[in-house]
Amino acid sequence: MRTLLRILVLAVVFSAIPVTLYADKINWGQRWELTPLEQKRMRAMGLNDQEVFTIANIAMYTGVDPDRLIQGLFRGVTVQQAASLASMPSAAMEVRRPEWTTPAWEQAVKDGEPFFHPPVSK
Repeated sequence: MRTLLRILVLAVVFSAIPVTLYADKINWGQRWELTPLEQKRMRAMGLNDQEVFTIANIAMYTGVDPDRLIQGLFRGVTVQQAASLASMPSAAMEVRRPEWTTPAWEQAVKDGEPFFHPPVSK
């Protein structure tokens, strides 16, 4: 009985010790990034690919929540107005990252992948 009590006390003590989890190593301050799942969600909201990429660029450049930008578009704010309010150069707004144009990215969008892992050539 005494051994069982000691085991229970040790279990309680060790369960109270903080454990370093994977989530502790994530940089939560990292800016937003376009993922295939986000692009699929934005397409479902009615945006075309050019609008998705422009919203992604503005969100990554400024740190503004992309859903706020999307709601602004639906309320009549043009993409150029949003970029000028954020003091973003128009050239940076129209850049397409190389991975966004690959067939692997398009397949990941269709599959609704939450992350994109570019294919590795062998």
